Amino acid sequence: EGAVFGLVAAIVVLGTARHLLLPLTLALAVIAAGMGLYFVRVTGSPWTPPYLLCRSSMTMAPHFLWQAPRPEPLYNNREMRHFYVELEMDVFNGARQAPLADFVEKAAFYWRFYLGPLLSLPLLALPLLWRTWVTRRLILMAAAFSLALWGQVWHNAHYAAPGTGLGLLIVMLCMRRLGAWRWGGRRAGRCLIQVLPLACAAMLLIRVVAGRAPSESVVQASWQWPSAGGEARAGMLRTLLASGGRHLVFVRYGPWHNPGDEWVYNAAGIDAAPVVWARELDRFSNARLMAHYQDRHLWLVEPDQQAPRLVPYSSAVSRPMPFVALGAPGIASLRSAGDVARQLLQAAGTDRLNCDQWNHHLAQVTGVAGPDVSAGCYSGDDRGQPVVFERYFSWLRRQR
Repeated sequence: EGAVFGLVAAIVVLGTARHLLLPLTLALAVIAAGMGLYFVRVTGSPWTPPYLLCRSSMTMAPHFLWQAPRPEPLYNNREMRHFYVELEMDVFNGARQAPLADFVEKAAFYWRFYLGPLLSLPLLALPLLWRTWVTRRLILMAAAFSLALWGQVWHNAHYAAPGTGLGLLIVMLCMRRLGAWRWGGRRAGRCLIQVLPLACAAMLLIRVVAGRAPSESVVQASWQWPSAGGEARAGMLRTLLASGGRHLVFVRYGPWHNPGDEWVYNAAGIDAAPVVWARELDRFSNARLMAHYQDRHLWLVEPDQQAPRLVPYSSAVSRPMPFVALGAPGIASLRSAGDVARQLLQAAGTDRLNCDQWNHHLAQVTGVAGPDVSAGCYSGDDRGQPVVFERYFSWLRRQR
């Protein structure tokens, strides 16, 4: 968004002030060199931003409506797959199938956040700005930037942030024109623009007095402060920091975890941080992480419990990791399908068990729970019927 807005602004500005071209080029060269160095340190290439590396390796949905989805990658935890494969792809498909409705939704979203009813009143004078070339260019810049926002799959308020100054400038120019409007010989427009700042201040006061929206509310009024989030994690972090020492906190999510409530994020210098947060994976991967951080106190937290609390990891009830596909990156016990097959047959002592029994042995030998067997593992209606190992394992390898 910043690049598009910068390009639009450069076209307009350099058309009348070409003497700015040299200092602008020098400034951008310094900025590009600094960004390139940063990219090298993070991704190994000056042309690969960290965000692009993340999107190309972790996601399916593209950023723009005209692009095609990427093949589904392998994920090493259920929450990431749910977010990228189900939630993001649902938004992408909805935007592709109904582009006009998507455009209206985005326009309404950005309008509510940046203008709202009060700051929309001066825009009644917008046609007057079209009369002069100087102000007409501002409208064209805003239109070009808006088209760039429409082409994106997602919309968040900060995506339009580069154009905030331009939007407020247009509003103020409209207020200036509106101030000259007369009604019955009186300067009615001037009264209107004098009232607007007072109305904006009143709305701010109302928001302060009303407080935050309830955290459990599904629909939130646009004039309320957003519900607060992250207090539980922040409180635990303060407690751990106050206790001194170094800590490793395993995070165990529930089956219906909200991916917007993420607990696993860390400082840039992760090994030097006093508190490190990590997803709980299979027991072998957990053991490797604990060996790496062997000088730390170990904790478990379950954010989806009604009252999340820190529990010493040694006294926590163990649980198999929710299923991820064979070969999932970072899951040592699933790295080799051949090893998993051999261990399963050895643990079972037979090649005919029902699907639930095969899943039980899978959890025992890998630390990873099996997938939902009702999704095609057995045939017919008898869940307890024996299934030969070849059929079960062939089905297992197709599960994601």
